[in-house]
Amino acid sequence: MRMTLTLFAVALAAFSAASASETRYGSWQATENGDLSEASTTSDTGARFGLLCVRSKNNCVYYLTAPAICKEGQAYPVLANVASGASELTATCHLLGTGQSLTHALVLTPIDLVPPLVANTGIIGFAMPMVGGRFNVYRFNLDGSSPAIAQVTTYASKPTGDQQM
Repeated sequence: MRMTLTLFAVALAAFSAASASETRYGSWQATENGDLSEASTTSDTGARFGLLCVRSKNNCVYYLTAPAICKEGQAYPVLANVASGASELTATCHLLGTGQSLTHALVLTPIDLVPPLVANTGIIGFAMPMVGGRFNVYRFNLDGSSPAIAQVTTYASKPTGDQQM
């Protein structure tokens, strides 16, 4: 089952604005708030990579937010790289917010290729081709990703009426 971009946008926007319970694991944080849970990390350049889950939909998506501008609904090729190898992913753009709070979020698919990459230690890098033969590269520390993602997926799998940890 795939979360639509619209549902993702609403979930991420609501999640960012709401108060939530947060636990740190190395460079990652696990955050839970009612129907939503997120495991994420931020790069030195301000980009964010994470897993966002909506319990009531029994669905999660991996996403990347970055300062680079993308076009709503457009799909872009992405090369994800870790020490043990690389995978080709597709990143579909969705715009969140307005004005100066506008964020460009990229939903990464196929989702089943991401967990083996995130299970590594060290750094994960995402390279995206840009206009004029250039690439944008975003790097994230994976320290703490496994326990953060485990907490979020466990929380997301609970019935929506059960919000205790």
